[in-house]
Amino acid sequence: AWDVMLSKLERHKREHGDCRVPSKDKELANWVRDQRKRKATMPADRKERLDAIEFPWDADYRGRQRDDGAWDVMLSKLERHKREHGDCRVPSKDKELANWVRDQRKRKATMPADRKERLDAIEFPWDADYRGRQRDDGAWDVMLS
Repeated sequence: AWDVMLSKLERHKREHGDCRVPSKDKELANWVRDQRKRKATMPADRKERLDAIEFPWDADYRGRQRDDGAWDVMLSKLERHKREHGDCRVPSKDKELANWVRDQRKRKATMPADRKERLDAIEFPWDADYRGRQRDDGAWDVMLS
């Protein structure tokens, strides 16, 4: 099954010049996404075969190459916010940064390790609520009793 999907991706690349698979080709698009998620545990021969067709490991879910520049700009804004306010709780009035912070939490499981390490370095609260407040399991436990 893996070889069949690789052949489909190779055909797509020959026809379109890249490995960016549109979501309308649901089966292949999902397979491509899964290969990115499994990179760390993938057998070396499979990784080599994907590398041979210049598979974009760091692409986003649409197959676009990862843009470290834009991500770095947002991280700098968050670092500035933390210096000025003492935490990473971004008010919703700063829509762009607040949305970016929320998206980082959502992407934690699939985020490249280098990005996670950089957020960890500024003590990013991974399990905060949408307002950036730390989760309070004690209050939850009281409500359940």
